[in-house]
Amino acid sequence: FDIDEGKRCYNLPTIKNEVYLIRGIFPSGELSNSSFYVTIGVTQLGAVISSRLQDLGIEGVFRATKDYIDFCLVKEEVNPYISRLELRPLPEEYIHGLPITVLKLISRNNLKGGEDDI
Repeated sequence: FDIDEGKRCYNLPTIKNEVYLIRGIFPSGELSNSSFYVTIGVTQLGAVISSRLQDLGIEGVFRATKDYIDFCLVKEEVNPYISRLELRPLPEEYIHGLPITVLKLISRNNLKGGEDDI
């Protein structure tokens, strides 16, 4: 995105009260030592720092409060960029009835589950 300031958003369709996983993938080395923020609506999900040596994924789980969700890239020093954006529905049991707006992924660990497990 080539913007002077502010943010640019992807407006993605959802079903109200359904649970979703959202994930943005950002390629490494796009611009050296640059950074920008990722938000879901107004909730900050993470920062993209391009000095890392591998692609960065930022993801979260949320319950839709409307029939859409805004996944936004917020400009800091340079223009934000993204290579892939995923939105996947999850079963209600995934959040075990927690009254959440957004849960951020801190760590992903492989516990040798089946291929269909998230």
